[in-house]
Amino acid sequence: MNRIDRHRFEIALGGAVVIGLAIRLMLIIRSGWRIDYDEAMIGLLGLRVMRGEWMAFIPAQPTLGAIEAYLLAPVFALLGANAVTFRLVSLALSAAYIASTGVLARRAYGDKAGGLAALLAGIAPPYMLISSLRTWGATIETIILGNLLLIATANVIEEKAGRAVRAIDLMLMGLIAGVMFWIAWLGAYYFIPAALLLVWQGRRALMKGWWPAAIAFLAGSLPFWLFNLRHNFATFSTALGGTPLTGEEWRAILSHAWVDLLPRLVSGNPGWQVSGPCALVPLLVLYYSGLLCLLIWPLIRSAFPQRGSSLRRMLAIFVLTVPILYLFSGYSRNALNQWGVDATSRYVVMLHTALPIGLAVLASAVSRWRSNGNRSMDTAAESILSRMGSFFTRGIAASMVLLVIGLNMLGAIRVDPVVAFDSPYYDRLPVSLDPLIRVLDEQGITHVWIDTPIGHVLMFETRERILAADYYDLYIAEGLIRFPDALAAVQAAPQTAFVVPIMAGQIDPPLQRALDATGVSYTAIEVTPTLMLYIADGQLDPAAVAQGIGYQY
Repeated sequence: MNRIDRHRFEIALGGAVVIGLAIRLMLIIRSGWRIDYDEAMIGLLGLRVMRGEWMAFIPAQPTLGAIEAYLLAPVFALLGANAVTFRLVSLALSAAYIASTGVLARRAYGDKAGGLAALLAGIAPPYMLISSLRTWGATIETIILGNLLLIATANVIEEKAGRAVRAIDLMLMGLIAGVMFWIAWLGAYYFIPAALLLVWQGRRALMKGWWPAAIAFLAGSLPFWLFNLRHNFATFSTALGGTPLTGEEWRAILSHAWVDLLPRLVSGNPGWQVSGPCALVPLLVLYYSGLLCLLIWPLIRSAFPQRGSSLRRMLAIFVLTVPILYLFSGYSRNALNQWGVDATSRYVVMLHTALPIGLAVLASAVSRWRSNGNRSMDTAAESILSRMGSFFTRGIAASMVLLVIGLNMLGAIRVDPVVAFDSPYYDRLPVSLDPLIRVLDEQGITHVWIDTPIGHVLMFETRERILAADYYDLYIAEGLIRFPDALAAVQAAPQTAFVVPIMAGQIDPPLQRALDATGVSYTAIEVTPTLMLYIADGQLDPAAVAQGIGYQY
């Protein structure tokens, strides 16, 4: 066996990572290195970490660990804090997702399935391409760590190494689980299959060395416990609160999952217009047939060798766990929002651990199918028939994979990244804030009242040289206070300035009418056709013009 044959999987895995990163980099560049306001908030937290501030959770959200701020901070320190360095971290996390998915598939189903799963993770549907680049409350980190947790758990169960190596595997399993427990309880999708297999097949290993796993778990989850011991266990009260769903709500959630959620995961946001019915049908059939394969294959012992059986079982349980937990947890309630925005996909995007693996296994199953031939024929005829059948089934398997890859590539080409990288909750963020920053600098304005979705990005791009707060969101809509220091600084500023989005060609925006009604003199500057700046002469209480501040559009 030559060197290429020995390292065939590693070569395939590296190629999948390179292709996947090239596609994602293309989308990033076409978007103008765009980040939304949730991501800008994480960037601002990274700046605070650089200044020596520490936080266990994202401000005002004690269910989302601030791990991304700690990932960004050293990169910012080395390369500078801007959208480009921000996206370098996104690309690194995407590479980890592709690689971990490929390794997981290889451990469960062999080299060919592993290489193919990595390629399918690299050339993912447009929704996953964008989601894998989002710095969105530890979403992609949960998938990566979840993949690693399943692999580490399989290492512990198999018990083929010596005591020292087994102790390391137990510690790795505990550490990964601890970090996941801290950053997001969406990790339960992975905890359940790992725990069930440990109880079923790994009891002996766990009983022999549970204490290294327990110590590592406590170390990984230490920020969680330090925060909750000081804050009355706020994570538990926040995550476990809520009221039971009614029958009508259940019907609405199930309808939303069927009509919107399942198609979105294998294509994209309907507003992106990347997949028409002709493309969507084969994507739905092939991807979700792959998930069925993951459920069925562990029951067929002769299909694959004994090695990897624990991972195959964990993947099967995972496929069942995701929809069950989603439906019976508070996450599904987000489908009932009255604005029709995508508020649920981020809670089930973890299925993209299994979707590329399932499709790879489906293709492998089709390609392995052989005709038994006709026993009345001679050996030569049987051999010819077998070769023809093999060629035919491999052709079908290859066609399936190429069809999905082709449709995913077409979607990546067709999607408008400027729109795709917008927050699902706010689509008024300008393509560039450079004109606004230039005007504010010219006017000597360093504190503004502005929509939070623009304000966070403005603060990040100026590295907090300009501070922003949203009066409507905080005092009328009763939104979350992310940066109380910025709010206090804007309130105390000697001059009050408002930045408001407008419709192109709009003559008298609501804020302008409200300012006129107060009799306060002000300067109005059209920053762009869709963005206005109003500078009051001196301080002005925003409450006096509250009727002109808000979500007018």
